[in-house]
Amino acid sequence: EFAGLLAQTLRVYQEVGETHREGRALIKMSTVHEHAGTPEQAIPLLYEALRKIDAGREPRLLLSAQHNLITYLADAGRCMEAQGLLIQARPLYARFPDSGTRNRRHWVEGKIARGLGQTREAEACLAAAREGFIAEGKAFDAASVALELAILYAEQGRTAELVRVAGETLPVFASRQSYPRALAALAYLNRVAADDRVSLDVAVGVVAYLKRLKEHPGLAFQPPNLDQDLQ
Repeated sequence: EFAGLLAQTLRVYQEVGETHREGRALIKMSTVHEHAGTPEQAIPLLYEALRKIDAGREPRLLLSAQHNLITYLADAGRCMEAQGLLIQARPLYARFPDSGTRNRRHWVEGKIARGLGQTREAEACLAAAREGFIAEGKAFDAASVALELAILYAEQGRTAELVRVAGETLPVFASRQSYPRALAALAYLNRVAADDRVSLDVAVGVVAYLKRLKEHPGLAFQPPNLDQDLQ
């Protein structure tokens, strides 16, 4: 089992005093939890990893660990904590001005703002991230951000905007002839929104499905109770 091998590797690095590599192993262990759908269990691992990593040796690795920690905290509802770490990490983000880093920073900024009730800022950040991912040709990431926008709109009862976002996202998948199951999930959300049957639970459920689908491409989409015709 991969997790078991990582645990063994971690112990070896601890025994020989390879602190930086120990930090690397902790980051890999944190991703196992994220892929398993338990990102909250990755949080203490990443805090420990940040104490082990040699920032001068691998600054990009440090940014990856900090970004993932900030994201997991935001997803866990610990948005004040995430915001504090984001402020601390801004100089490190600035060292990597590539579009991918910028888009992911916008994404997590949107998550945090939404969690703090800053809806206008959340909408602006999430929209910027979505457009950036579309420009990069990263359809899945663009759709994932779009669904977070949909949750934001569902929370505010903004059904028209929800329909617009879902409708604009569908061609991103269709034009690349990829992720047919994700396409089905987005089509479902678009349809129930157009029929004014969407709810916050529906929007959250579709987002959760897309996150799982990224790691398990064969996972079938199960519409939540309203229909069973989009499988």
